[in-house]
Amino acid sequence: MDNELSKYIFGEMTSEERTRFSLEIKKDENMKKEFFKFQNMMAMVDWVLVEDKDNLAQQKLSEFMDKLNNK
Repeated sequence: MDNELSKYIFGEMTSEERTRFSLEIKKDENMKKEFFKFQNMMAMVDWVLVEDKDNLAQQKLSEFMDKLNNK
């Protein structure tokens, strides 16, 4: 799971692998929790490492809202 999760987050999966993994996440509550935990951690790491945090915050909020609206 961890290896697949990191490959998904970092865009290292083929489109077929992403589709399969997305379906697995939707079906498995534990995977879904781990996915969101990892995704949140990556967002916090991005936040800490970027100097222009105001623009990043707006960008990440926009990306998050887009993902919510596309579900």
